[in-house]
Amino acid sequence: FCLTVQARGRHKWRPKEEIVEEIRGFVWDWGKEVVFTGINLGAWGSTTSNNFNESRIVELIETVLRETTLERLRISSLWVEFCSDALIELFRNPRIIAYPHLSIQSGSSNILKAMNRHYDGAKVREVLGKLRDIKREDGLVMNIWADLIVGFPGETDEDFMDTLSLVR
Repeated sequence: FCLTVQARGRHKWRPKEEIVEEIRGFVWDWGKEVVFTGINLGAWGSTTSNNFNESRIVELIETVLRETTLERLRISSLWVEFCSDALIELFRNPRIIAYPHLSIQSGSSNILKAMNRHYDGAKVREVLGKLRDIKREDGLVMNIWADLIVGFPGETDEDFMDTLSLVR
């Protein structure tokens, strides 16, 4: 159903020092906001995009916040299994935009399993609940945008309703 892996090739990421230096240059030129994005941003620093226990994305974000004067950092393209408590906690920081993008795909555990995802509907709801409950230093309410797929092969009315319920 998804040819992303074939199209992009092997998992790769840029060194932290290179990213920080590029952001410093951007800020020096009056840049205000950077968007961290990729096929699976959360896998930054890990050997494969399937190993969420190796992710070093929190380290990267903390380094950018500590070592640059960037005003706004937008986080995009996070897979649910990479949304650790430490990553979610970073969204309290007012320099991080209160609007993460999650690649959720479905609210149905059956469909997520058919998609070979490494999480289920319960994990999606857990992550969304933690994000929703964040009390930010600047008082902003967390908002979430997400990728959702309906009509996946084999999807039943019940599977669809699981996703619809998630959205509601």
